Amino acid sequence: MKNRLTKIIGGAVLAILVLTLLAQSRMLGQNRTGQETGDGVKSADPVDQQKNDTQMEGVWEITVTFRNCETNEPLRTRPGLMSFFQGGMMQEFGTGSAPLDRSDAQGVWRHQNERKFASTAKAFRFAADGSYAGSLKFYRQIELGRGGNSLEATVRSEIFDANNILIGRGCATETGTRLE
Repeated sequence: MKNRLTKIIGGAVLAILVLTLLAQSRMLGQNRTGQETGDGVKSADPVDQQKNDTQMEGVWEITVTFRNCETNEPLRTRPGLMSFFQGGMMQEFGTGSAPLDRSDAQGVWRHQNERKFASTAKAFRFAADGSYAGSLKFYRQIELGRGGNSLEATVRSEIFDANNILIGRGCATETGTRLE
């Protein structure tokens, strides 16, 4: 079981590294509008401001506020990073209750309308001894701020045990800015 878990984690880390390298090589020399000048440098054009309002791609610094689902009362706040890749893939580098109690999440995102997006992602949970404890599934409703450099999101999560049985739910809000 431990060898299998090590292989799964190793495969996930390798996949994250490959996706990160691919995203970096694709994004070199690009701005959010995707316009290139003659010297290979991308420059922002005020005419394209509306495009920025609807472009999710990029890396975002996130502040996650975990909330009581019944009362919406804030429980705790943590930092995180999210990356949205062209084509609808995403990664979430969150900080859970302890540094190694969960994996990073991978998932998909889609544009809904105007500045609104939705994403679904999944992460794996681990017990204190490192054994597999189950998974988490995150559902986000995201809205970009005007100008496309900030976001706000509501998050609901489902917590599953090692047998994929739903054992709990969670709620959070997120605010974020583009990592520039």
